[in-house]
Amino acid sequence: MSWIELQFLNKAVESLRRCRQVLMMTYVFAYYLCKTNESVMFESNQKDLENATEVLSGWLSFSLGCLSLCLLTH
Repeated sequence: MSWIELQFLNKAVESLRRCRQVLMMTYVFAYYLCKTNESVMFESNQKDLENATEVLSGWLSFSLGCLSLCLLTH
């Protein structure tokens, strides 16, 4: 794996960490929201972030699995 690919993985891991941290805070915020149109939109956006975070997590798991395999074979 090249240096640039490792830099990409580093940025992806940091992005995943930040996404999960934001989600952690939004769950608390959403719990105390009164049900309005804005709260429905907020929860929809929160769900979109959850889905994107899970997709990124899946890609990273695959990439890090490939990295482990590459390191074992070289």
